[in-house]
Amino acid sequence: MLRVVLVAMLCVGHACSFATHMTREYCERELRVGVVIMGKEIVLSEERQLLVFRFVDGEQQLVRSGSTVSSGEILYFKLEPKSFQFVLETSEGAHFEDGKCANKRRTHNQNASLVIDSQHTEISVIAAYAKSYNMGVQVTQPFFLSRDDANKEL
Repeated sequence: MLRVVLVAMLCVGHACSFATHMTREYCERELRVGVVIMGKEIVLSEERQLLVFRFVDGEQQLVRSGSTVSSGEILYFKLEPKSFQFVLETSEGAHFEDGKCANKRRTHNQNASLVIDSQHTEISVIAAYAKSYNMGVQVTQPFFLSRDDANKEL
């Protein structure tokens, strides 16, 4: 009996969340509708949306999809309604501070911040989450940004 309990405790200790797996073992797996993860195809979420914020003069400001941003600007993320675990993924043209998967992914964290690079003019960010293994993975609509200094020489 004691051996069974110890083995079960060891297995639980190695269990990782969906978000953690997507930033460690599955960096090459795309987070887009139709890709199979956890035995099911990813579907588009109809219930959650990605909210993006920036700070202007110390005040939090909501950023709308399609907005322009500056190179070097830092953006912050929230999923509504709240999800306890999710992973963010960005396209080329931006990177997550302390990100994983070549800084293109970041697990849910209040300090997840995206830095806009200077190479690309259009950037997109999505959030992926899973309520449980049986429910499969869902992704938000892409959140689009464009660089306001894209036509300037850098």
